[in-house]
Amino acid sequence: MALVCQLLSLLTEAHLVACDFTSTAAIAQLNPATDAFFGPGTQVDLIFVNAGYAALEPFNAVTEDSFRRSFDTNVFGPFFAAQKLTPILNDGGALVFTTSVANQVGIPGMATYVTAKAAVQSLVQTLAAELMGRRIRVNAVSPVFVRTPTMGVANASADDRTTFKGEEVKATPLGRIWDPEEIARAVVFLGFEATFTTGSQLVLNGGLASLQVH
Repeated sequence: MALVCQLLSLLTEAHLVACDFTSTAAIAQLNPATDAFFGPGTQVDLIFVNAGYAALEPFNAVTEDSFRRSFDTNVFGPFFAAQKLTPILNDGGALVFTTSVANQVGIPGMATYVTAKAAVQSLVQTLAAELMGRRIRVNAVSPVFVRTPTMGVANASADDRTTFKGEEVKATPLGRIWDPEEIARAVVFLGFEATFTTGSQLVLNGGLASLQVH
């Protein structure tokens, strides 16, 4: 299962590094891959750790294997990727994770995903405090459904994805779902513009959780 750890800098290019976030051996290769692209010893200004796996599964149907898959992808991987990559982050740089608005509400059938993303937000706050001595800001983007091939749910059928999209558009005050490019702009904002923000998550929900529009 290849996920993406995105390493961004003030260069004119972004390099995507495929990484199996359930494997510490694979995660350990992120540093050599960074050296190969940027040059040995190069420090970066922003690290975006973007990992997610969600499956629709009722609480009473969760197995040990499905629980571990969710937590290995959503928590284990981001934790150890951040541990390996933070040393190459410039003092005063930024570390951004992906959480989810799901960590703020109860969603039937997504117990493992919601719990895992809540753990990521707790990690964001803890690392923000721990890395304060290096002036590294640690934040997260927290989106709802994003326009991707799976709509964020790995085991959803085509009909499920159509239903998700329709319900999301109907429920969101802005009347649409997010595009990946909009998430990227939010990450860049947290990385370079939000210079007095740390330990926070930027909620990207189109007003879904905060507005009542009739």
